[in-house]
Amino acid sequence: MWPILSQEELYSSAVIITLISFIVGRLSKRNGERMSNQRLLENEITRWKIDPDWSTILMSKDPIALATKEYKKLSKLKEENDKEDSDLQRAGREGVKKIEAIKSEIASLGSTPLNAAYLRELSLSPAMSKMTRLRKKAQKIVAVDLRYAHHEHFLFLIKSGSKKPGLVEEMDDSIIDLENESPKTKTLEFMERQIAGMMEDEESIDKINVALGIK
Repeated sequence: MWPILSQEELYSSAVIITLISFIVGRLSKRNGERMSNQRLLENEITRWKIDPDWSTILMSKDPIALATKEYKKLSKLKEENDKEDSDLQRAGREGVKKIEAIKSEIASLGSTPLNAAYLRELSLSPAMSKMTRLRKKAQKIVAVDLRYAHHEHFLFLIKSGSKKPGLVEEMDDSIIDLENESPKTKTLEFMERQIAGMMEDEESIDKINVALGIK
C-alpha cells in the first residue's frame, strides 16, 4: 500500500514540485532563447551568399562536427569542379587549334569562294558551336568556384568554433576593418606611457633634489 501523507507533507511536496517545474521551465526558456540567438537571419544568409539550409547549423547539438561534415562534402565537390575545369581547359585549347586550322584552310581557298563557303558551314560552324558549349560550361565552373569561396569561408569559421555574435564580424570582415582602423597595439601604448612616466619621474626627482640640496 502507498504511504498516507499528512496535509503538511502534501503541501511541502506540492511546493517542491512547483519549484522544480518553475526552475526547469526557466532553464528551458533560457536555453531556448540562447539557441534562437544562434539562428542565422535571412539577411545574413543573403549577405554572406551561403546555403539557406545552414540557417540552424549553430543550433545543432554539435555545430563543429556538422560544419566539418559539410566542409568535407564541399571539398569533394570542389575537387570534381577542378577536374571539370581541367578537362575544359584541354578541350578549349584543342577547339581553338581546330578553328585556327579551319581558318587557315579557308584562307587558302580564296580563289574558290564556293568551297570556302562550304568549309565555313560544314567545318567552322560546328567547331564554333562546340566552343559555345564549352563557354557555357565555363560559366558553370566559375559559378561553382564563387559559391565555394563563400561556403568554404563560412564552414571554416564554424568548424573552428565561431558563433554569433563574433561570427557576424568575421563573416562581414568588420573585425579586419576595425584592426585596419586601429593597428596600434595596446602593448606599444603601454610602453610609450611607461617611458613618458619615467621621464616625468626623473624631472620630479631632480626638483626634489634641488629643494633638498642634494646633488
